[in-house]
Amino acid sequence: MSLSSLDVMGQLTAIRAFDAAARLGSFKRAAAELGVTESAVSRLIRQLERRAKVELFIRAGRRIGLSDAGQAFADDVGPAFERLRQASARLGRQHVERPLVIAAPATTTLRWLIPRQAGLEAALGGSIKLVSWDRPPDISDPSVSLWLSVGEHSAGSDASYVDIMPESFALVVAGQRLTRQPDARAALAGLPRLVSRTRPAIWEDWLREGGTDAPYTEMHEFERMYFTLQAAEAGVGSTIAPLEIIGEALADGRLVAPFGRIMRKGSYHLALPPRDRRHPATAAAVKWFRRQGQSGAAGLPACA
Repeated sequence: MSLSSLDVMGQLTAIRAFDAAARLGSFKRAAAELGVTESAVSRLIRQLERRAKVELFIRAGRRIGLSDAGQAFADDVGPAFERLRQASARLGRQHVERPLVIAAPATTTLRWLIPRQAGLEAALGGSIKLVSWDRPPDISDPSVSLWLSVGEHSAGSDASYVDIMPESFALVVAGQRLTRQPDARAALAGLPRLVSRTRPAIWEDWLREGGTDAPYTEMHEFERMYFTLQAAEAGVGSTIAPLEIIGEALADGRLVAPFGRIMRKGSYHLALPPRDRRHPATAAAVKWFRRQGQSGAAGLPACA
């Protein structure tokens, strides 16, 4: 029987012993690496030589050296076992070293996730990676661990959904504007309405769902919601804002919501792909998100 016709799977243990002995130059050191006796290594290699009908090692007392056939075999199997060792090491480190990748809308990432990132990483005991994602979750994307989405659950998806907190809106304006003019309607009369291209119908939704109007003024459009919020905080105009991402601005008075809030049908929720929903880091993240969502926009009354 030649080396090329060996039953590789049946002789895998013997081939592994050969690789260790060839690499370390000693049956004794090979035995220590494999956690077996030196005689076991010698027996496995003898078995391999009998099956191959070729001498792999030249033995001189307790000293060994590779034969020509043994050297050729070592050159073939050595790189294969090295790749296996590297793959096993990566597999063992994967749950520790691979960061949890969370995709979320850009404004939610900037205004809600980033200020809480250190707390989430502390809860997970490891780093996370945040990516901007303003489309419905794509659970076929293996690079993302979970999605934080806003609105109603995507139809026709195999994802598992976990609601974190309700979605609500409020008409907001810079606190400095109401400081100078305590009458909210009077303060808004000279201010433009600010809107983002990502939520173009947000003012119409407010008027339809809340039943609270504001003086009509010209509309100023921004590319992103976070530009709109920044402009509102600077006193440029009023806007309709998702309350869950402006909690800090409301708390310190940068923004005020004089007409209360509107609750929406949707929610802030996590979309979990089937491959990651049982991952320990994912479970820990879900628990953390649920705790964070309990605060929400508590304390702000509904629109009158």
